[in-house]
Order: sequence, then C-alpha cells, then structure tokens
Amino acid sequence: MISCLYVEPDGRQVGVGTAMLDREGRTVFLNQAMATIVGVDVESAVGVRLRDFLHPDDPVNRTID
Repeated sequence: MISCLYVEPDGRQVGVGTAMLDREGRTVFLNQAMATIVGVDVESAVGVRLRDFLHPDDPVNRTID
C-alpha cells in the first residue's frame, strides 16, 4: 500500500491518496485523492503500474519495487 498527502498550492491539506498494488506493481485500488495526485481517473488506473503515472525522477518512483 502506498499513501501520499495531497496538498493544494495554497497549503491546504485536501486528503490522503492511497493505492494498493499487486506483486507486479499494478494498481488494484486507488482512491480519488491518489488519482488526482497522479493525474488520472480512478477507472483508467486500475490494472496499470502506478510507476507508469510518475515522472522517472520522482522520489516516489524509486520506492515502488
């Protein structure tokens, strides 16, 4: 499970993005906050590797293995 804090540019905390991944790193669940963080809609993200939504230099990308 991966969780990320979603904060608006003005500093307001909006929610916690959460995703559950299978052993191959594919998304089996993600909430709306996580979908917003990675810039996708929930339905299209299920079954896709979460790292495919992240920039290669994103520190989070290095921790998903």
